[in-house]
Amino acid sequence: MLKVLQSTSFILLQEALAALIRAYPQTETMVSDIDGLSEPWPVWTQEALSVALDGRQKIAVIHQPYFLMKGSLKPNITPLPDLAGLTDWLAKIPSDSIVIFAIHGEIDGRLELSKAIKKYGDITTLTIPDMESWSQDIVTRLKSVNTTITFDAVKTLVQATYPDYDRLIAELDKIATFSPTLTQQDIVALVKPSLEDNVFQLTNDLFGSTPYQALVTFRAFKVQKEEPMMFIHVLTRHFLLQAQVLYLLGQHQTTQTIAQQLAIHPYRVTLMAKQQKKLSLKVTNTILRYLGEVDLKIKSGSPDRYSDFEWFLLKVIKIIS
Repeated sequence: MLKVLQSTSFILLQEALAALIRAYPQTETMVSDIDGLSEPWPVWTQEALSVALDGRQKIAVIHQPYFLMKGSLKPNITPLPDLAGLTDWLAKIPSDSIVIFAIHGEIDGRLELSKAIKKYGDITTLTIPDMESWSQDIVTRLKSVNTTITFDAVKTLVQATYPDYDRLIAELDKIATFSPTLTQQDIVALVKPSLEDNVFQLTNDLFGSTPYQALVTFRAFKVQKEEPMMFIHVLTRHFLLQAQVLYLLGQHQTTQTIAQQLAIHPYRVTLMAKQQKKLSLKVTNTILRYLGEVDLKIKSGSPDRYSDFEWFLLKVIKIIS
């Protein structure tokens, strides 16, 4: 029997894997963990189909099977399985044996090898919860450690963490024992803004009523030793996302639908929609060009990267004013 678990959240993946293994009596099973990023696939076949010496049922968990996954982080491991060899191995898995592929990410469905896995295996995709479920999960997890949380505090925590589920769990672990009842003030004090939160604040200032406030905000981040290159990286992603949102709005999709499709907070979509008068697709492309220019300048050894980034902000302010 082959089971495949895949998720963009490491926490969701590990929780589902643990629940799957717990479904089998511990005294009658033996779990064998195989690192799919360091072991070639012939090792998997031998280990997965071998019998436990003490007669227990064997569960072989293959973490990150390298030849099935999307993305560029693929190790240079040989040999790669051919389709016939993989299909033959899949067909030989006994019905009373359990092989689990645990994938942090997702299978590359374009590959013939992946299609073979889908034919023989039971694939479960663990999706990021929607915002309502996210809020309920916060309350449930805190209740399990005898901690309650106010409605406003839940709302603030959702805004600070969605859709990064792994960050949510890390924050809950940190704040769970702070107080028997967590308030909004507690969340603001304990859950520090991420880099993306800071970029969000910067763009909110840029397209607000006083765009020069963005310079003040950036100088505050400079005191905190935030690197301009990090802002450039996240801003580039932001404005590429802005282009997607503008396009989908032009297709008359709702804020909630766009948020779910792009896995971002609905409030962020609302803000981007309000910025349409200042930020057309043409202006967005110009800003992306400015980002490319300042990125190249800093990487080429500019002596004052902070001033370079401030000049970038001034150029943006000029075209949107």
